[in-house]
Amino acid sequence: MIYLISQAYIRENSPVTENVQEKDLFPHVIAAQSNYTQKLLGSNFYDEILLSFSAQTLNADEIALVENYIKPQVMWRTVSLALPWMANNLRGKGVLRNTDENAVVSSFQELNYLRNEAQNRAEFQEQLLFDYLAKNVELFPGYKTQIDPLIDKSEDNNQYDNGIIFY
Repeated sequence: MIYLISQAYIRENSPVTENVQEKDLFPHVIAAQSNYTQKLLGSNFYDEILLSFSAQTLNADEIALVENYIKPQVMWRTVSLALPWMANNLRGKGVLRNTDENAVVSSFQELNYLRNEAQNRAEFQEQLLFDYLAKNVELFPGYKTQIDPLIDKSEDNNQYDNGIIFY
């Protein structure tokens, strides 16, 4: 599996601390990438970015896209997805709450607040990514294939700079 972000990146750029283990976090990175990033980029462009990222063959525009837009989006979406699972574990006896003798477990309302904050940040980053791609579509030929070629903007009274993407 190709991860666009590392545990170090998450720790340096989010409230996730060194106490969070990689095994508890990285299933959510995969979910963030495949469920959200892929939807934003389109499957073809997403696969192209992943392969180039893995092979370290991204061009300068793609590096800027990944570093400034995709990584923050994946990180905040990962935090949002991981929060409910960090307080609980699925065990043979059912769902168990993680506790420490010196820790106080957050209430459902507190956990929900934190998750909403992470989701808001993820959605903000997703909008930034979408807007950046729409304004710079000529830099990313793989992304252009996601735009419906049948749309003729010249006949439309509302001239928009953004492309329309169908999922």
